Amino acid sequence: MPRGREADPPRGREAAPQDERRRIHSGDAEDEARAWACLLTNLLVLPGLGSIIGGRRSGWPQAAVALVGFVLTTVWLVWFLAAWLRGGEFPLDPGPYLPVGGLGVLLFAVSWVWSLLTGLLIVRDARGRRVDSPSRGA
Repeated sequence: MPRGREADPPRGREAAPQDERRRIHSGDAEDEARAWACLLTNLLVLPGLGSIIGGRRSGWPQAAVALVGFVLTTVWLVWFLAAWLRGGEFPLDPGPYLPVGGLGVLLFAVSWVWSLLTGLLIVRDARGRRVDSPSRGA
């Protein structure tokens, strides 16, 4: 019989990826850690990216709004730096692109707050699954 068990590992290896996926999504501590990683990715890397990783469709518009905000802010910043280099001194006039830059900051901030709320929902859902998980029985 020990020889029969030696023949079993290839089947066990084939099933391992499915077991791994089931374990990660079963609501255990790794699921909560993954949810926290999604929240931190939203806050520190790119708003919306953690939401996408967490399986939320709302991450796509969050990321799009954040990137548009970044581009608009960069337009103003490039104009401001070019004016500084041309004039040789710090420009007192914020320039014609200041409203564009302000809109960019506003859009990025809205996306960041939106992704914060989505990330907190992901963490809440992971904690709820952890509490409700049948594998945590007596």
